[in-house]
Amino acid sequence: MIEVTLPWPPTALNPNTARRLHWSKRAKAARHYKADCAWYCRAAKLRPVAFTEAAVAITFHPPNAQRRDLDNMLAAIKAGLDAISIAIGVDDSLFALSICRGSPIAGGAVVVRISDAGAGVEERVA
Repeated sequence: MIEVTLPWPPTALNPNTARRLHWSKRAKAARHYKADCAWYCRAAKLRPVAFTEAAVAITFHPPNAQRRDLDNMLAAIKAGLDAISIAIGVDDSLFALSICRGSPIAGGAVVVRISDAGAGVEERVA
């Protein structure tokens, strides 16, 4: 199993906020977030993997106790998932996603665990 911790996505990438922004500001925020996440992937030494389908478990640790929708949090990290996809060499359309909410931590974080989607359930859960 591979694990990488990504930074909390900027507010501009939240779908509820993004609809009020000009598209170019959202695109700039997505580009910067993807670049930041690519750096975190390099720091975590993510390399291309041998499998073609990936089971991706995402745990969101928000920066505070404010209520957030899981689907909005998932949409906000799309650029981060793109960076992971490039780092491991698996098309993100072949990701089997599972998402959950973790406890709040200062600054927020997104913990992403990646394993072979074809592997046994015991390996993915571990």
